[in-house]
Amino acid sequence: MNQNAFPTCNGPLRSALAPKAYQLGLTAVQSMAKQPGSIADRVAESRNFLTSPVCLNMALVTAAAGAAGHTLDDILDVLCVSHKANLREISDTIAAISDGVSTATRAVSQRGLPLQRGFAATMATLGGTMHHVNFADTEKARHNLDNWVYRNTKGLIPTSGITVTADTVIVLQSVMALTASWEEPFPVNNTEDTDFFLMSGERSRCRMMSLTHNLLYGEYEGWRATTLPYVGGVSCDIIVPPEGASPLKATPGIIIGALQAVKESSRLPLTVKLPRIHTSSSDSLRSSLGCMGLASLFENADFSAMSPQVKGIDDYVQQVILDVDEHGTQAAAAVEMMSFTSARIGARTPHPPLTCDHPFLLVIRDETTDVPVYMGAIHKPDNNEPDNGAA
Repeated sequence: MNQNAFPTCNGPLRSALAPKAYQLGLTAVQSMAKQPGSIADRVAESRNFLTSPVCLNMALVTAAAGAAGHTLDDILDVLCVSHKANLREISDTIAAISDGVSTATRAVSQRGLPLQRGFAATMATLGGTMHHVNFADTEKARHNLDNWVYRNTKGLIPTSGITVTADTVIVLQSVMALTASWEEPFPVNNTEDTDFFLMSGERSRCRMMSLTHNLLYGEYEGWRATTLPYVGGVSCDIIVPPEGASPLKATPGIIIGALQAVKESSRLPLTVKLPRIHTSSSDSLRSSLGCMGLASLFENADFSAMSPQVKGIDDYVQQVILDVDEHGTQAAAAVEMMSFTSARIGARTPHPPLTCDHPFLLVIRDETTDVPVYMGAIHKPDNNEPDNGAA
């Protein structure tokens, strides 16, 4: 089977955006893993690779709103839509995501920057807002960007990832935040210290949570999966690769196939062992976007539908945070772009425990649309990454 192909589901994914969002999210984390070294090099460092497919979609939709020509074509290709009019379908689907996930997007331009007449209207149609500041007053402008990120991520991400200069002419900001409680919490008394086996062969100590409950469970191409529901219409899909495989080897076909197998299963007692997770990172995604086919955003770009003075994106920054414990999950992401002037049913016997004591894939999924709002290839559960500004 072509693992990149999407399996035909008896109960299909609930929105057209869902498979595209899985594709975008996986492409993003795999591209991050390849830059600047190989996947093997970076995994050996026990690096977690995190992203929000929802945030990425919002950011690219906002950029597409102001793009034209070859730049627009490249963005539409990555978003898997054929026309600019289809951007509304993406924004409407994101707007339909459960209330437990909050999202926001906006464009912040230099006061006085000549903008195309229809750009603000297009932003509004796509669910975004338009704001104006004086970037020459760098401290005040930075404070404006920081406050917006802090407020719209519920304080989980305290500041903007953008370095404001007097030459900044426009910043596009997109964020998501989630604070969700498990429908069935992990008993705190079950949590114990144990080994987590890294891809390098080394061991790392972690706090391993344990829950036994009637859960859905599926297997696909050697990948094992279950869904842990949160209160409020959001779920956490835990997808464990075959022994010795990195979660970065997942494909959209594998994820959707595993999800289909879970959905078609019957609830049976399952013991899930999941480590507490505390991880965050900050990255420039400029190189990653180049790997995704979006190099044109940075050189010889056409943003004439936004402003004649916006010649390209100078940086594309992502900040992400993920905290998982016995009570629930907190997750947030901020994606910001800046421009300068230049520029199947299972056997009815108990399943073996699903023990996440080696790298695994975690997906937080909206149940209304099946869109993945957050995705992480977890190689080391408790690992905060230093700021990686490498382009």
